[in-house]
Amino acid sequence: MTVEIRIEEASYRRTIADLNDVMDAVRVGLEDVAQTIWNRVRGGTPKGKTLNLFHGWTAVEPLGTYGFTFSNPMPYAIRIEEGSYPGVGPRTVAQDEGIWSRQAVGGMLAPVLEDEQLLNEMAELVRNEILRRVGR
Repeated sequence: MTVEIRIEEASYRRTIADLNDVMDAVRVGLEDVAQTIWNRVRGGTPKGKTLNLFHGWTAVEPLGTYGFTFSNPMPYAIRIEEGSYPGVGPRTVAQDEGIWSRQAVGGMLAPVLEDEQLLNEMAELVRNEILRRVGR
């Protein structure tokens, strides 16, 4: 008994082109997600008197083919994100086992990543970009 499975060259090329479109859509969608997260994180960053932390955020940059990165090199950014102030004062508050900036209780990034509605919206962004690219 012999079983032959064949795919026509034209069909194969269309399938590969469709897969490439999907992968491009995923990349574009992820870039939209990264930019949206950046906007939300920057918006939740304490302004302070100098705006140094707020303006310290780097632009969203590609990280490999399907990743993106951004950072804030200000030395106190980690302290604000982790709620690791040494004591409570006029601009800080003790809450949830941390001492936080009153302007960013819970950090700058963590509240964004814990927002289930935002995460669902981000998944929808990627899905819509895929659908737009493949025409369905």
